[in-house]
Amino acid sequence: MRISLGLFSDRSRHFSLLGTMRPLSRLICLTGAGFFLASLHTASAGWISAEGGSEYFLKVAELTEPGTESSSPYSLSTNGQQLTLARATNVARSHYTRFELKRPIIINGSIEIPTGSSLMIQPDRYHGTLEQHSAGQFTLTIDEPGIRVLAVITEKGEVSDPVYIMAEPSPLRKMNGDREVLDVSHLASLDPALPITADLQKVLDRAAESPRGALIYFGPGDYHIGSVEVGSNTELHLALGARLVGKSTLDSYDPDNMVLLLFRDARNSGLSGYGSIIGNGDIIQSLKPERTSIYLVRFSNSRNVFVHDVLLRNAVSWTLHLSGSENVRIERVRIIGDRGLPNVDGINPDHSRNVVIRDAFVSTSDDAIAVKTTRRLGGTGDTNGILVTNSLLMTPKTAMKIGTESFDRIHHVLVEDVDIVFSGRGLGAFMLDGGSISDLTFRNIRMSLYEQSGESLSGEPFRFVIGNRKDRGEGTIRRLLFESISIVAPYQAVFLGTEQSMLSDITLHRIHWRVTPSRHKAPPRPLSRLRIHNLMGRSVEGRPLIQAHWVDQMNVRGLTIDWTESEGQWDRMFDIQKAGSKLLEDVTSIGIH
Repeated sequence: MRISLGLFSDRSRHFSLLGTMRPLSRLICLTGAGFFLASLHTASAGWISAEGGSEYFLKVAELTEPGTESSSPYSLSTNGQQLTLARATNVARSHYTRFELKRPIIINGSIEIPTGSSLMIQPDRYHGTLEQHSAGQFTLTIDEPGIRVLAVITEKGEVSDPVYIMAEPSPLRKMNGDREVLDVSHLASLDPALPITADLQKVLDRAAESPRGALIYFGPGDYHIGSVEVGSNTELHLALGARLVGKSTLDSYDPDNMVLLLFRDARNSGLSGYGSIIGNGDIIQSLKPERTSIYLVRFSNSRNVFVHDVLLRNAVSWTLHLSGSENVRIERVRIIGDRGLPNVDGINPDHSRNVVIRDAFVSTSDDAIAVKTTRRLGGTGDTNGILVTNSLLMTPKTAMKIGTESFDRIHHVLVEDVDIVFSGRGLGAFMLDGGSISDLTFRNIRMSLYEQSGESLSGEPFRFVIGNRKDRGEGTIRRLLFESISIVAPYQAVFLGTEQSMLSDITLHRIHWRVTPSRHKAPPRPLSRLRIHNLMGRSVEGRPLIQAHWVDQMNVRGLTIDWTESEGQWDRMFDIQKAGSKLLEDVTSIGIH
């Protein structure tokens, strides 16, 4: 049999092998009447063509859970293979596709784009990989693992129809070891009314008593459950196609712990696998119950716990709550919350210590990551030692927030190498409950912000404020470092202390800000109905881009503002009042201002 090897270009033309392909990373093994093609490392997707015209395509290994594809406005394919687009959320429509990336591929796509709208890709470093053609046709080159977000930007500048393209690395974790394996695949059922919660809880109780520890294996299928509790030395492994689905009746949840999956007092436990946990948040919120704060996953008073690879979506409220826990590792977790529902947070470290969030993707309606010290569940103590790195965040609210619930001390938070895309606000700290926030470092951050409908404060790269909610006292915010930050945003940066409690020791170093047009006509005025002094900022004369009141030791070194696109909406760079020592050095203005 004669075999020829060729390539597809991004325009589906046939190129010869010579001079086009990169070196093969694996051998091509020919056996008898057939052949086996191992992984190729090519400039794009490839095929083997046998005499007679039949073609054998190099398929990507899809990781997308079963979903409803018909409602997606997108069509995506690679090398003749149609990619599954699953519905991620229902109220604010979004979709996703997920696959292992073992070699570079090119995705051919199409979407109907309304007149005056445009298709955009984020993070911005992937801008050159998207090539748009006529009539909504496009190609997207994917040559490395990572999350890409495609969205339509409407004529009004709003974000709609996001699709999340999740190109995953091959899994490297050893799944089992010498633990007891408990296979619960027999509990899977397509019938939501089938009561398996009690049966699953029995297995979880047995796992917690295993002297060797246990791995609970969920094979492909749906597992409709209410509240269950996980103990120590237990790993829940959700295989590809396994879906833990929260029941949509309120009586399925423990009234004392309104959470679907609770790790309580757990040691050495966690979640892994390419399966999903789904909250049915839109259905439960439509019931309009008095209490809709049903959390999807919570670690309470737990140690040495983890979440790896799983997809968490459609939570009713908070998605992943870390309450009073320590030594937590969250890696490659994918969180999709419905942007049409209120109060859907992503990851909330709360009275927790030594938390690493790495390679995460979080898209939610409320704060993507919010570091807190609440009074929920009787929590006390500091939150400290939080690392967020190499992650992608997306929300109409605040992508990376410290506070609002801030009763106790929050300190030593490091956020680095993070992309904030299609979001309303970038970084923020809100001290409202008399505690303290200190030693925050934000480094190598890239943000692209948009003003969101119904959000009067959206478009802000920074908002750091001290207030006094319900007369709990004015806490403190001090020692903030912002370094090597790239900003595309239309609205103000705000730093507001009070006469009794000044924001102190703020350093902005190597900041580049491209100011895009703003729909706001004036700075926002305080909202007295909130009874929170300072939250909305003070009215000032004119339109300063950076507002800083009651701030001590503010050091700005290496700030570049590009006003070219701002259409003359801002009349000056700074409004600094009631300030102590300040240093403005190497400040560059590009444009007319």
